[in-house]
Amino acid sequence: MAAALTFAIDVELDAGGRGLAEALARYPCLLATPIDSGFVLQGTFPVLHEQVEIDAFAISIELHRRGAVFAAALREIGGRIPRTEDRHIFGTHGFACVALPEDIYLQTHGKPLSLIAFLDGPVRSFLLAQVVMEREGHWPFGERGHGTEGLADFYEELLGTRDLHLAARYLGILTYPRTHRQWRCPCGSGEKLRRCHAADVASLRSRLSPQIAGRFLERVRSALLQSS
Repeated sequence: MAAALTFAIDVELDAGGRGLAEALARYPCLLATPIDSGFVLQGTFPVLHEQVEIDAFAISIELHRRGAVFAAALREIGGRIPRTEDRHIFGTHGFACVALPEDIYLQTHGKPLSLIAFLDGPVRSFLLAQVVMEREGHWPFGERGHGTEGLADFYEELLGTRDLHLAARYLGILTYPRTHRQWRCPCGSGEKLRRCHAADVASLRSRLSPQIAGRFLERVRSALLQSS
């Protein structure tokens, strides 16, 4: 599962199992099987558009406990989606990149998704996009680049730069509880922050808690190591 963690989305389940039961009630063609580190959902997933089922895929979702949450990763197991990066399928096991975790973190303010929200949101959108690609030859929602390029796309929107080293410097400042205006600006100008990009840093801090910034920074550093 280590390779899949790159593409996994954090999912939260209550200790009593209610979240799992609710998800299985909504998607009765999925079955849950316990494994050592969590469980696997497997079966047929209906693709709905405007409440009408337009298609269905054979899927498997691995949920591995990672601290207080589960890392959820999707595989299409019917042999229908080509296992290529162009179709957002990666690795020898064919795990799908259903969404960029950073996008999810921003939408949820750092909170993990419920299992139902994961199924209704990233999984449904990914499979619906695959249906459109099969039938019409284009992605309906646009798409980010693959791997490191996808991260660069995200930071170009968030920070106005594709330079992940620069993004790491901004994120490093945001991991602290407070920003000191006498610090050197992360842009690399050599100026003190108060005379340079203090307003930009303040705007970012309003969107990213130190905890989320730390998670973002960890993923950026990992991407930089892999690309070096």
